[in-house]
Amino acid sequence: MRAEERGSEPGGDGEDAFEKELVVRLGARAGRLSGGHPPLAELHEAGRRRGRRRRLAAQSAVAAVILLLGLGTTTRLGDGGAGATGPGGTLTPPPGTAGPSFPSGPPSSAPSSWGPDLLGALLTCPEGPESLRLPRWHDIATATPPGWSPSPPRTPPTYSTSPDPSSSTSDGQVNRHVVEVQGEVRDLVATRFPDQYYGTCADLLTGELWVLRVPGGDFDQTVLTTVPHLGVPIHFKDVTASRKRLTELITRIKETDRAYWEAKGVFIRDAWINEDGSGVSVVAPGVSGSEEEEIAQRYGMDIWEVRPN
Repeated sequence: MRAEERGSEPGGDGEDAFEKELVVRLGARAGRLSGGHPPLAELHEAGRRRGRRRRLAAQSAVAAVILLLGLGTTTRLGDGGAGATGPGGTLTPPPGTAGPSFPSGPPSSAPSSWGPDLLGALLTCPEGPESLRLPRWHDIATATPPGWSPSPPRTPPTYSTSPDPSSSTSDGQVNRHVVEVQGEVRDLVATRFPDQYYGTCADLLTGELWVLRVPGGDFDQTVLTTVPHLGVPIHFKDVTASRKRLTELITRIKETDRAYWEAKGVFIRDAWINEDGSGVSVVAPGVSGSEEEEIAQRYGMDIWEVRPN
């Protein structure tokens, strides 16, 4: 075989040796059959074709293995390696492990299953914190809860100072600026004043921020002088208890006093902090009027209401 023919085919010396052996064997077999000289050119071409088929078969096998490995890796990444796929496309956990558990129930401040919520959410409150208040359960059946009156039309306030230029070009930028100030205020006071801080809420239409806290000390001054809030008026609303104190109260109601109430035939299903600053709501299914009063008396003014449903 010429050198240029060997160079035109990939595979190197190993494939040349295979082709030579194939040519010798085919030539010998052809010689026995025809009794003449074997057709070397045809035998060379036949050997090359057979070599190509073997190389293609080997390459196909390698590609199939790589594809299978890739699919296996993708499957593990997709399900986190946690388990197999069961009937209906659902994931089943590996043997000896429990499936995922999801907390059920209350708002974000229940400490027993969700952990203490000492920061509170970054809430929005059109017209201020009062807009977050829900009517008491016993008032829901009435057409108009006591003390309710329609809200007056809302108009954005005018300010003696101009808003932050970086946040005044569009409503989206104004809202983002207000929420950024709200987050900075919340993180500051929840850490520095845990015995006074209750929560925050913002009116994204007017760009105003409310901070709910137990009044006293340098709380207000610290907020106003520490957090840059150009263009965001900050209002302070008085409350009677801090978020920390109410979180501890919920733990007492739902965990510490659980046996006490069960002995009286009262089942405390839930308790949470009302974000408007009013205190704690308790849910006790089927509770009687006298039992409601007993719960309220035991925990004092921090109880906003006891709901039978």
